[in-house]
Amino acid sequence: MKVLGIDPGTHNVGYGVLEKNNGAIRSLEYGVVRSIAKMDLSFRLGEIYRKLDTIIGQIKPDIISIEKVFFGVNVKSAISLGEGRGIVLLLADLHDIEIHEFSPTQIKKAVKGNGRAQKYQIQKMMQSLLKLKDMPRSEDAADALASAYCFLNSSKFQQLIKQT
Repeated sequence: MKVLGIDPGTHNVGYGVLEKNNGAIRSLEYGVVRSIAKMDLSFRLGEIYRKLDTIIGQIKPDIISIEKVFFGVNVKSAISLGEGRGIVLLLADLHDIEIHEFSPTQIKKAVKGNGRAQKYQIQKMMQSLLKLKDMPRSEDAADALASAYCFLNSSKFQQLIKQT
């Protein structure tokens, strides 16, 4: 099963593809979709849409795992995250891909065992858990891998396996 993890945003969108076979999880690819920060929001969202659409078409994931919107002190960040998530939700529907959502705390617990783990800790854990040669340089890509990893170790994944 191929899972596309997404760390949504309106400037940078992290993505990571994991595959689980016979209990082993391996990384197929990961990276960041970047948009030009100085451009209008509509242009940035369009760029993200087009680039993710291409990635999804090439990867053909079975599942998309994405971070839920969290409500913190910064309302502007929450709105921006929601706009980026909207692109991913739309693409999941257009490509007929099931989507699963996890809170940042759930993702961090699945990877580090601590819901308050720092970005650097997630990067190091992804390198260790996935046996990557190098630590993912991008926090966005590491977070996307973590989201996919969270799904593959969740009860939702276990329920899907039982259904097939």
